[in-house]
Amino acid sequence: MITKVYKTNLITITVVLFLLLQCLLKTALIAEVSFKPFKTTTPPIIDGSLDDAVWQSTQKVTGFKTFQPDFGKDMSVNTDAYLAYDEENLYFAFKCYESEPDKIKANVSGRDRMTGDDHVCLNLDTFGDQQTLTCFYVNPLGIQGDSKATSNSEDFSFDAVWESAGKIDVDGYSIEICIPLKSIRYSDQDPTTMRLTIQRKVTLRQENGTLPPLDPKIGGNFVVQGATVNYEGLKHYTLFELLPAYTYTHRETMEQGSLVPEERKGNISLNAKYGLTQNLILDGTYNPDFSQIEADAGQVDVNLRYEIYYPETRPFFLEGNENFQMSNGPTIIHTRKIVDPLAGAKVTGKIADGQTIAAMYAIDELNPLEYPDQQYAHFGIFRYKGDIGNGNYLGGLVADKEMKGHYNRAVAVDGQYRLTPGSTLSILGSYTKTYDEATVTDNNGHALCMNFNNFDRNLNYGVNYEKISENYSAEMGQMYRTGYSGIGGYFGPRLYFDSSVVLNIMPQISTYHLRDDLSQMWENSYSAHINGTFVNRINACAGYEWSTEVYQLQKFNTDNMHSSFSMQATRELNINLIGNYRNAIRYVNDPYPGYGWGASAGVSYQPISNIAISLSYNYSDFYRKSDDKKIFNYSIYRVRSTYQVNKYLFFRCVVEYNDYRKRLFTDFLASFTYIPGTVFYLGYGSIFQKTQWETDRYVPSNRFLETKRGLFLKVSYLWRM
Repeated sequence: MITKVYKTNLITITVVLFLLLQCLLKTALIAEVSFKPFKTTTPPIIDGSLDDAVWQSTQKVTGFKTFQPDFGKDMSVNTDAYLAYDEENLYFAFKCYESEPDKIKANVSGRDRMTGDDHVCLNLDTFGDQQTLTCFYVNPLGIQGDSKATSNSEDFSFDAVWESAGKIDVDGYSIEICIPLKSIRYSDQDPTTMRLTIQRKVTLRQENGTLPPLDPKIGGNFVVQGATVNYEGLKHYTLFELLPAYTYTHRETMEQGSLVPEERKGNISLNAKYGLTQNLILDGTYNPDFSQIEADAGQVDVNLRYEIYYPETRPFFLEGNENFQMSNGPTIIHTRKIVDPLAGAKVTGKIADGQTIAAMYAIDELNPLEYPDQQYAHFGIFRYKGDIGNGNYLGGLVADKEMKGHYNRAVAVDGQYRLTPGSTLSILGSYTKTYDEATVTDNNGHALCMNFNNFDRNLNYGVNYEKISENYSAEMGQMYRTGYSGIGGYFGPRLYFDSSVVLNIMPQISTYHLRDDLSQMWENSYSAHINGTFVNRINACAGYEWSTEVYQLQKFNTDNMHSSFSMQATRELNINLIGNYRNAIRYVNDPYPGYGWGASAGVSYQPISNIAISLSYNYSDFYRKSDDKKIFNYSIYRVRSTYQVNKYLFFRCVVEYNDYRKRLFTDFLASFTYIPGTVFYLGYGSIFQKTQWETDRYVPSNRFLETKRGLFLKVSYLWRM
C-alpha cells in the first residue's frame, strides 16, 4: 500500500513540475483598459435621481459582458455607468435598464445583507497595485454592502462611511454613490492611479456582468483585472477619528430556582485613528468593547476533532486585517485568540509604492480561572508585503506571544506569483518556537506549504503540498492539525450549454494523500463531484469521496457522499438544502468506527421588501458500526425575523432551540446605525431549559424554565476630521 501511495505522490509531483514549466512558457501580460472620470466643481445630490448637471456632462460608459453563467456574452439588459469626482469625493451613477421591472429583487435590509438582491458593485483597487480591492455594493433601493477582497478571499466585516441612494422606475432602476476620500486609503501621487471593475448582478436571469469584461483566461479573479482610473488634484488628508462608546450589561442567572444578578457592568471605551501619512494609519484602543450584537448561530458541537472557527468581527482588529493574512498554509494569525484586550495599538498601510506593513501590539487580560497565577498576555505582530508586479508579492511575518514563564514565537515568509493570467503559485515557509517553564518544554517546529492553482473559463486544476511538523505551534492562529505531510491535486472542466434548462456543468475529481508522522500511516482521499447551474435560479451539487482518516494510531474508513440544492423559487422565497451520509469516527479516548447522516435546510421569505423571515434546521447523528446503536442525534431549529424600518433602523427577533441540549434561546434587538461607528443598540435575551428546582436540586421537567437573562445597551459616536 505504501509503495502504491509513493507512486501516486511521484506522479503528482511530476504533474506539478510539468504544469509549472508549461506556465513559465505561457506567461502573458494582462491588457490595460482605462476609464476617464469627469472632474466637477458641482457635486451631485445623492438621491438616486440622475438629473444632476454633473451626469449630463459626464460621458457614459457601457458594454457590460457576462462572467456568469458564462464569460463574454452581452448582458440581456443594458447598463450605463458614469464616473465623476472632485478633490474630496469620488462619485458614481448607474442607469440599470430592466424590461421586467416588477421582477427586480430589492429589499430594505441590513448592511451587507443585500448581496442576494439585484445590485451594482464597485471593485476599487485604490492603490492600483493589484493586491487588494475595496468593494462597494448597492441594491436598487440604495442599501449598502462593503468588503475587502484579495485573490483568495472576501471579508464583509469591513465597514466604511459612504453615501448611496437608489430608485426603481418603469425602465429599471438608478443608483448614485459618493465615496469620501477620508474613507479609503490611496496613493499620495498626483495624478492618483486606481483600478476599477464595475459589476452588475441580475438575479432574474442569473447573470453577473462587468465592465471592463473579465478575461476568460483569468477567470473570476477581479483583483488583477481592473481598468485604470486617473484622478488629478485629489486632496490628501491627515486622518483623525475618535470613536468613544458606552456599553451596559445586566445579567441574571438561576440559583436554587430563582434568577439572581450575575453581572451589572457599565463600560466606557475609546478607539482612535490617526494618519501618520496619507497611506499609513495608526489605530489605538483602550478598554475596547467587543460585545457581539448577534449571537453566533448554533452549530453541532459534539464529536469534534477540531475547535469551531469563529470569524473576527471586532472593529479595532478589522482595520488592515487583510494585510496580516498569508498566501496559504496554516492560519498563523487569527486575532480572535486575543480574547479580552485591555489596550492595543496598530499601524497598517503603505510605507512606499508597493511596500505594505502591518504591525500590532495588544495586552490581553487573562481569565483568572484558567490562569490563576497570571494577569496578562502580550501579543506583538509585524507583517511586510512587497509588490513585485502583476498582482504578485513577497512577504514576511514575525509574531510573538509572551506570558509569565511562557512564550510562543512564529516567523514566516510567503509569496504569490502569477505564472499565467489564470494560474498562481503560492509558497509559505514558517518556523515556531515555544517555551513553557511549568512543563519544562522547549519545542521548535516548521511548516512548508506550496500551492499551484489555475482558474479560467474552461478548466480548473491545481496541486498542493504541505509539511507541518509535530511541534509546530502558532498560538496566535487557528491550528487544526500538526505532524503530517500531505500532497494532492484536483482537475475540473467547465462545460457551458446553449440550453433552455442547463446553463453550465462543472465536474471535478480530486485526490489527497496525508502521512501521519506519529503513526507512520497514510490517509488517502479520492473524490468526484459535479455542480450544475440551471434556469429558474437553481443550483445543485452531488459528490462521493472514498477516504480514510488516522486517529489515535488507528486508521478508519471515512467514505462519504453529499448533495446540495438551492433555488430562488420566487422573488420572495429562497430555499437551500444540504445532505450527507458518512462513515465516521467517534472522537473519544478509545475511538471506534460509526456512520451517520447530516442535513441542513434553510428557507428565507420576504413577503414585503422590509420584512424578512428565515428558518433553518441542522441535524447530525452517529451510530456505532459494531451494533448499529445510536450514540447521539443533534438537532438545532432557528427562526430569525427582521423588520427593517429603513436603512438606519431595524428590529430583530431570534429564537433557537437546541434539541440535544434541551435549551431554548431567545434574542431581541433594536438597532439604529446612522453610519458605521455611530450606533445605538438595545438588546434583551434569555435561555430556557426543561428543568425545575425541587427542594435542594434541579430535576427534569416537561416545561421550560428561564435559567438566564440579560439586557444589553450600547451607544457609540464616530467623530472624524
